[in-house]
Amino acid sequence: MHDPDGADVTEFVGAPREFGEFFAHGRRELLYVARGRIEVELREDGVSRLAVLDRRDTLTYSGAAEHRFRQLGDVTSIVLVVHSGG
Repeated sequence: MHDPDGADVTEFVGAPREFGEFFAHGRRELLYVARGRIEVELREDGVSRLAVLDRRDTLTYSGAAEHRFRQLGDVTSIVLVVHSGG
């Protein structure tokens, strides 16, 4: 059940090796890499920014920014995504 004033957690086991489509929405996101390595692309106002996250790294951003991530390397990634806010 979604609490509009709370937070939701989604676990991704494995991720594509190539970037897929961008996502954007109204909630804030926090990424936590539990295993593996990922590359995140954020795009706002037509400007892209890339970040590489290793195990135990985190990244937060507005869900309104277009965002997507992909797995780097051979270790199957496990990424927790925490969505918060209304």
